[in-house]
Amino acid sequence: MKKFFLSMVALNVLWLMSMSSAKCQAIQTTVSKSEVLKHFEYPMNELEGGTFTMGDDNGETNARPAHQVTVEPYYIGKWEVSQKLWKLVMGYNPSAFTGEAAPNDNLPVENVSWDDAMEFIRRLNQITSETYRLPSEAEWEFAAKDEQAVSAHNISRSRMRDTKTEEVQKVTSMVGNVWEWCLDEYKSYPGQKPEFKQGNARVIRGGSWFDNELNCSPKTRGYFDKSSGCSSIGFRLAKTKKTGLIFPGR
Repeated sequence: MKKFFLSMVALNVLWLMSMSSAKCQAIQTTVSKSEVLKHFEYPMNELEGGTFTMGDDNGETNARPAHQVTVEPYYIGKWEVSQKLWKLVMGYNPSAFTGEAAPNDNLPVENVSWDDAMEFIRRLNQITSETYRLPSEAEWEFAAKDEQAVSAHNISRSRMRDTKTEEVQKVTSMVGNVWEWCLDEYKSYPGQKPEFKQGNARVIRGGSWFDNELNCSPKTRGYFDKSSGCSSIGFRLAKTKKTGLIFPGR
């Protein structure tokens, strides 16, 4: 648990870095609905759901106990929401890191709070008549459960993975790159004693460019205040399968 706590301290340091950079300089512009519909692109993978073992009895304290969870069929983004898509919908780019040699708007958007992500989704759904949302924590882990932990510690911030370079036939590389917001309030798993809860905190998953192998794992849980952003936190979209897709795989 000590290593995990240190990671949360580091996230707060990164938050301070982020606040002194791009987010403070963001200038919002008027967004055209027709432009969003013309250029909107966000491929998703279709997952049939099922029952799986969530958590890890041998993992960090907050990932215990392992327990059976069933998820219904759903869609989940093949990659994180990019800076390009965020700018298209919101009219500005809050990200702290936009590329080293040259701007690259295919990098994942970061430096956005959970509240920011929810506002992005609200606007996107209003424009597209869709029902996008953040994935639940269980949906996120179900999609990432077969991935191996990766060591991403000390990778340069400018080397965050370009969303467009990911292999698109299946959900891949959900660990590393940026932590990803989940829909859930952060609290203990069922059966854990003593139970814990972190007020306004929301779940983040997957680890980031800043983290070591301990945190870049499908089972590791993180949390962050829902009103705060950080240069190592982004998000991807999900959608309940029963509502269908207006923009399937575009």
